[in-house]
Amino acid sequence: MLAKEPSNKILYREIKKIREVALKNQDGIKRNRKAIGSVKDVVLKNKKEISRLGETVGSLFGLYFNMEKRMSVVEEKVAFIPKMYDNVDKIMGIVVAFRQEGTFMSARIEDHEDRITTLEKHTP
Repeated sequence: MLAKEPSNKILYREIKKIREVALKNQDGIKRNRKAIGSVKDVVLKNKKEISRLGETVGSLFGLYFNMEKRMSVVEEKVAFIPKMYDNVDKIMGIVVAFRQEGTFMSARIEDHEDRITTLEKHTP
């Protein structure tokens, strides 16, 4: 059987191992802290970028809303075009009828003029 070591020596040896592990891990801890700092910087940059993108999306939504309002106004105005064409068609029909009547009346007036001239020649 092995003799037991004094508990002080065991404790001392364990503390020594812990210190060695801690010293070995200090470089890793420093690297981890540095990495965490880098991650924090990236997060802050991303927050700023996300904020900027949010503002841009808000502006674009405002533009979209304004365009929608303008499009509805244009649609309302365009809705009157068929009615306008119907009215223009009626007016053009009246103009065509008036011109035809004028042509017809012009021919009748010429005929009357010829008849009156003939009658005046034959009347003493």
